[in-house]
Amino acid sequence: MKVLLKINLKKSEAYQLAIQILNTKNWQLNTGIIGCKLIDGTGNFLPESKRGLPTPYVAITKIFGLYKLFPNSSWFNQYYAQHLNEDQSGEVDILVGAFMVVKRSLYLEIGGFDENCFMYSDDIDLSYTVKKLGKQNYYFADTTVIHYKGESTVRDGLYMKRFREAMQFFYKKHFKKSVVFDVMMKMGAIVFSFIKKNQ
Repeated sequence: MKVLLKINLKKSEAYQLAIQILNTKNWQLNTGIIGCKLIDGTGNFLPESKRGLPTPYVAITKIFGLYKLFPNSSWFNQYYAQHLNEDQSGEVDILVGAFMVVKRSLYLEIGGFDENCFMYSDDIDLSYTVKKLGKQNYYFADTTVIHYKGESTVRDGLYMKRFREAMQFFYKKHFKKSVVFDVMMKMGAIVFSFIKKNQ
């Protein structure tokens, strides 16, 4: 089986991690992308390792902290896919671009990363495109990677502008066009970019 590994690691480390994932029983015919548990440089779990689809409603539950108040409610815990704890493997909607394993044939079938989306929503776009094909994206908790988050990004006004544009691109690409929905998506993109700025 030929796979592609998108990762921000040294080549030797990436190879060992890929072997761990590909040797698990988690890789099945309908598997889309596999991601893993990410931790920061101090060893803290990064909750964006596993996420739900960031609709405007889901983004609002995040920004108002409702996911913390009601972590067991499926109405409020979707942003960080809290139906799974950090040590529990399972299906999720969205995986973080810092670590992704995908079959080469599937990657080519969907056209890879959309070059019209330079950064910030490229992993969301890829994950959701795979989901729309009926594939399952999988969070694999038994493998841990250190992710030095935000090292290449200055979170200034230009960052906010680019992130908002990236989210608007994602919403426009994947959701049906309507005036009401478009307004909601623009609001969602602003909320989501605010979340990213404050992470």
